[in-house]
Amino acid sequence: MTQITPMSLRGEWKELETSNIYTVTAPDDPLLSFLTVVNNPAKGDRREYEVKSGPEGQIQLQPLFHKDTTGTDTLSDLFLDYSVPGRIIWYSYTTGKHKTWQYMLQVWNTTVVQLTPEAEDAAFRLVMRKLTGDLIAKVTVEPGTNWRDARKLMVPGLRPLLSKKLAFVSPLGEVLTQAHDQRPLSDILGCEVAEPSEPRVVEEWRRFQ
Repeated sequence: MTQITPMSLRGEWKELETSNIYTVTAPDDPLLSFLTVVNNPAKGDRREYEVKSGPEGQIQLQPLFHKDTTGTDTLSDLFLDYSVPGRIIWYSYTTGKHKTWQYMLQVWNTTVVQLTPEAEDAAFRLVMRKLTGDLIAKVTVEPGTNWRDARKLMVPGLRPLLSKKLAFVSPLGEVLTQAHDQRPLSDILGCEVAEPSEPRVVEEWRRFQ
């Protein structure tokens, strides 16, 4: 089952319903388990939220009510939208409303390679696709393989594209660089055990569509 952690949500996001921009930042104290979200920081909008782990490993968006908030936000649960890379949905069971966030990936003159996990029997595979969804290649790896070694294993499957400038993107839209070299694939892909079937949260989300 795919497992997303609060730390994997760091970066800038755009809410598709309102075009609001959200910046998710890590806490200054490494012992803290939540992230702070600031809505439209460029406009001086200080509506803030916390991203934290909830019951049964669910990720939740908790509004922090300050004097400049409208007070209309409620606790929301995160659901992944696998139809578009880097897209998540926050759903409030209290109001029945949702917010769609798209990761603000900015790469120009670059061929984007979307990475996803796949499991079949005891094998763990790293799947490489174009943003159109077309399959590029698959490579069998160990979940604990770090990003530096994984890139070496990907070379044969990527050979037709090696003349181009490539950008590798995690399931949440995070652009992977050499700064990620020591991170294991299980962390980068946001999964503990990848299964061929869709995660439970996706099946639950479909009930609200």
